[in-house]
Amino acid sequence: MVAAVLWTIWKSHNDFIFRAKPPDPRSLVDIAHAQTKNFSRWQRKEGSKKPINPNKPVKWMSPEGGSVKLNVDCSWMQGECFSSIARILRDSNGRVVNGFVLEVRASSSLQSEA
Repeated sequence: MVAAVLWTIWKSHNDFIFRAKPPDPRSLVDIAHAQTKNFSRWQRKEGSKKPINPNKPVKWMSPEGGSVKLNVDCSWMQGECFSSIARILRDSNGRVVNGFVLEVRASSSLQSEA
């Protein structure tokens, strides 16, 4: 719960700085509580975890015909203050429609993903 509260405060701070949206303390608590409940709900029970097979390659799957698929990822190294963010947009044939790589300031992987 502490992590959810801190994250919600951080997001509210950014909304105030960048969007001039004043914080609502009661709303922050409600949002943090909802995030904690959602996180807990999706965590697997101990013993029900599937074993990870590092030798099994992960294969990208194209979207259904007539649509596009956006993949986004970031990379951050501990001790560094920068992160790389990449985005690639592909059509249903797997052809690249658009993409970019961007370097941003980040002090953690969580901040990179935000």
